[in-house]
Amino acid sequence: MTKKEFIQFALINDVSFSYAGREYFILQDSNFCICGEYGNDEATIHFNKYQDVYRNIEDMLENWRLNEVPLNDLVEKIEFYGN
Repeated sequence: MTKKEFIQFALINDVSFSYAGREYFILQDSNFCICGEYGNDEATIHFNKYQDVYRNIEDMLENWRLNEVPLNDLVEKIEFYGN
């Protein structure tokens, strides 16, 4: 999935995916993204510094790191599921 396809997908779906043996989620709420690992509430992050949901998703892609790798670098390698 390309970055553009991912953004469109994340705008209309709650997203789940696996990476390195862990399960993650991305939820949309108003203009912000809630991201985290299932079963690890301490790892939950909110991306909401912009008033625009597209910018918040792009911020999340650039700054949310899984094993030190930004999600943006993994988006084409991961299979995402919508709920």
